[in-house]
Amino acid sequence: MNSSNLRLACCVPPYRVKPILFIRRMLCDDRRMEAGRTGKTVVGILTVIEEEFEAVQVALKANVRHPHTGYWHHRRGSSGFVLTRMGDRSTAPAGEATRDMIEDWRPDVIMVVGIAGALSSSDAGLGDVVIPDYIHYGEFRKLTPGQDALRYAAYDHPTVSLRRHFSDGICEEKQWMKRVAAERPRLRTGDRSGSNPRSLKSVIGAVVAAEKICGDPDHPEQDRIFTTFENAVALDMESFG
Repeated sequence: MNSSNLRLACCVPPYRVKPILFIRRMLCDDRRMEAGRTGKTVVGILTVIEEEFEAVQVALKANVRHPHTGYWHHRRGSSGFVLTRMGDRSTAPAGEATRDMIEDWRPDVIMVVGIAGALSSSDAGLGDVVIPDYIHYGEFRKLTPGQDALRYAAYDHPTVSLRRHFSDGICEEKQWMKRVAAERPRLRTGDRSGSNPRSLKSVIGAVVAAEKICGDPDHPEQDRIFTTFENAVALDMESFG
C-alpha cells in the first residue's frame, strides 16, 4: 500500500462504505494522484545550457511546446516524455527544476542530460557517453587548520534497477550508437581520448557534482577533486540537485 492509499484510508474509514466501493475510491484516487499540475509523463528530461537542450530536442523530435509552459514533447503527445531547460547552472537551479518537474508531471523517471568533464582516472573521452551509478557532492567539506575533510549528505542515487534493467543492457548491445547522428568531435592537443579514441563508447561510473566550472587542469581546486574522488569518471554541476 502506497502513501496515497494510506492517506485515503485515513480519510474514508472502511467501515462506513461497502468494501468494493472503498477499493474503487482508492483506485480512482491513485489515478488522480498520478497526474501532476500539468499532466502525467513517463520520463522527465532536464537540460542546462542551450546546446544541450537543442541536441536533445533534435534527437527526440521534441518540437511541440506544451501550451503556456516551458516544456516540450513529441508531436504524438506528452505521455512518453517531456523536455525542459533549467533556469541556470549549479545544484540549486537543478533542485528547483526537479521539484517543478515532479509537481507538474509526476514522471516515473527524471534524467539530467548534458555535458560533463572527464576525470583523468577514467576511460571516458571526448564525445563518449557517461551514465552515473553514484553521485559524489564535492563541495560539502569541513576546513580546519591543516585539514580539508569530506562531509556527506543523504541522497537518492541512481537506482540499481534502472542500471541493471536498462543501462547495462543498452551499453552491452551498443545499438544506440547507430542512432547517433552527430560526428565524433575532433580531438585537440590535451583533449581526453580514452582507451579507444576512434570508437564511441559508454562508461558507467561515479560522477562528482561541484559548484564550479572546472576548466584548468593545473588549478589546485580542480586537482583536489581529481585526487579525492579517484574512482569517479566525470564531473558536472547539476547531478546533486
